[in-house]
Amino acid sequence: GYMDKPELLAPAGNLEAFFAALDAGADAIYLGGKEFGARQRAKNFSHFELERLVAYAHRRNVKIYVTVNTLLKERELASLYRFLNFLRDIGVDAVIVQDPGVIFLVRRDFPELPVHVSTQLSIHNAMGVNVLGRLGCKRVVLARELSLAEIAAVRGETETELEVFVFGALCLSIAGQCLFSSFFGGQSGNRGRCTQPCRRLYRQGGRSGYFLSPSDFSALEFLPQLMALGVASCKIEGRLKSSQYVGRVTSVFRRAIDLIARDGDLKPEKYRELNRQLRSAYSRPLTAANLSGSYPDSVIQLHQHGSMGIRVGSVVAADGPHGVRVRLDGEILPGDRLKVVSRHGDGRRNAFTVKTVRPLAGKNRSPGKAAEVFLEVPVACRRGDSLVKVGSKDSYSSRGAKYWLEKLKREVEPSGRKGKKVVRYDTARLAVFFPPPADVPVKLRAWQLKVASWEHLQHFSRERGYDLVVELNRRVVHRLAGHERRVYQQHPHLIWSLPAIHFPGSEPKLAGEVQRLLKAGFRRFQLNNLGQVHLFERFGEQGVSLYAGAQLPAANLAAVAAYRSLGFAAVCLSPEMDRESIEAVCRQVPKTMKLVLLVFAFLPLLPTRMPLPLSRKKMPLTSPRGESLFPCFRDGLTHLVSDRPFSLVDRFSSLPGTDLVTRCIDFSFYPPGFNPASQLAKIRRGKTILPSTSFNYGRKWD
Repeated sequence: GYMDKPELLAPAGNLEAFFAALDAGADAIYLGGKEFGARQRAKNFSHFELERLVAYAHRRNVKIYVTVNTLLKERELASLYRFLNFLRDIGVDAVIVQDPGVIFLVRRDFPELPVHVSTQLSIHNAMGVNVLGRLGCKRVVLARELSLAEIAAVRGETETELEVFVFGALCLSIAGQCLFSSFFGGQSGNRGRCTQPCRRLYRQGGRSGYFLSPSDFSALEFLPQLMALGVASCKIEGRLKSSQYVGRVTSVFRRAIDLIARDGDLKPEKYRELNRQLRSAYSRPLTAANLSGSYPDSVIQLHQHGSMGIRVGSVVAADGPHGVRVRLDGEILPGDRLKVVSRHGDGRRNAFTVKTVRPLAGKNRSPGKAAEVFLEVPVACRRGDSLVKVGSKDSYSSRGAKYWLEKLKREVEPSGRKGKKVVRYDTARLAVFFPPPADVPVKLRAWQLKVASWEHLQHFSRERGYDLVVELNRRVVHRLAGHERRVYQQHPHLIWSLPAIHFPGSEPKLAGEVQRLLKAGFRRFQLNNLGQVHLFERFGEQGVSLYAGAQLPAANLAAVAAYRSLGFAAVCLSPEMDRESIEAVCRQVPKTMKLVLLVFAFLPLLPTRMPLPLSRKKMPLTSPRGESLFPCFRDGLTHLVSDRPFSLVDRFSSLPGTDLVTRCIDFSFYPPGFNPASQLAKIRRGKTILPSTSFNYGRKWD
């Protein structure tokens, strides 16, 4: 029954967690420097620490992967290069990357640094994995929405290493496609600053609840099957978590992997024991998400917020404003992090750290009676409330970061970085990827209109003056089937937009549809996922034009060059960019390359595969701050769409590079009561309609 062991990959957001992961048996640890990482709120590591950590880990045969998994602005690329030179010199084992521009630059200028593609690039099928494999990426971190059968399907069609999550927080959104935090507060999840608005209390109609707050993920139950599939790496989420959490979860998965490798399975009693230990890691309730092939009802905990912890006592009496008498169900020690859970609330804004615990004289003597203690509790509580433990000091955190830093200094002499060649970021060297105009067959017009229904295709194709882009969703495909040739004769210049998300098993359908459109004569396609390049490789010589859509991240010149090298003739800039970042790209892009700029859209802020406990009626979801979203159900996904449009309509005069930029009006989603047909002319004339937002255009994209 012996099975190959996958790598066990643990997170570290600070020194204490690093040593906890190491001692608990991690094979590799992923962590971030002070910038460019998707967990900007973690402590992360200085150059001084990184250099010593790598040497220390390597001595113990543990690998170190460094995260560079955010979208980068043009002006950050020079400092990214300084960081990459440093990472190459200290010998890190891989960089984890989201931005296609960064993948492209690392492969070209730092070939010694293996690239692992972040889950943030939304790779969820074999086509995507293989396109990245051909670009020289060593490993792809698969999307967390996949079932075991889907992971198996990907594994069966690729040689590239696959990494899967096995424990930790779940994102409601398909990773890399979430604009929620960025839109409602300027803190971008794609820049490592997610404020988790999905964890808040929402109302829909007369109901309120945590409609968007998923449980935590545990794949322990399915670990034998994952190992049998031959995934390269099992990853634990948690760079914002304590050393105690990291140590506990890493040691559980270390034991599980070793047992499965030895016995070929995880015996039920062992599973129960390990699962018990995981539950004491103070996470939220646990779910196996979609691994079984369907999400359980428990994936969204409608009525509770945050980590629920372990019950350690109940309030017997509240003496004065802060002192309470507590009957113990477990152990409470100074340094423990407790939370008050009352029958009236859900356990928010009421966590505190225990300073002192005073046993109550006389109470602890009588046999059979639970012990009582006196605690100072700085938050309001009532008799009958429960106290749950959501964290505690362990031997790593109680010693503190200073202790561990001293240990590193004592035990590691950095190898003395060899004076390797310093590589600098140089935009001039990207120019070779922008060939002369001869190979761009069809000129894009100054305006683009994107629609997602057959009715809109019919209605808007009569008007002149813009390119019509039609989303190739199931409904449109259904109406189109068998009429491709006729539709081509009427509208030969249509641009077909491929859906950003198609899970394993649906690729043949998509490939067949693309094939029929090509046969009918269509030559213009907008792609929204990197894997889709693969569908067109055989047709290079037939004058097919490919355009990168808004769901493919493009925020700097390097990303534009990366898409160009893959055969794209135009690229839509990411809608969450600020004005300065847009101008920086427009200034440098050669005239042979078209950029597309979204100027009007009801933005889908978050697509999810999880079944949400929402009413299917077209009722908006409102947040405590009065922000409003409407759910849209399309092709097996739920999209949460802002009811306030993103609009740069009143800024037309100040938009950059008119000769090179196509303006796109996107009517793919719109709230009930909005009439696209009557609004189009107004938008093109620069008339603002409805209260709108310029998103990050007028503020800093953070």
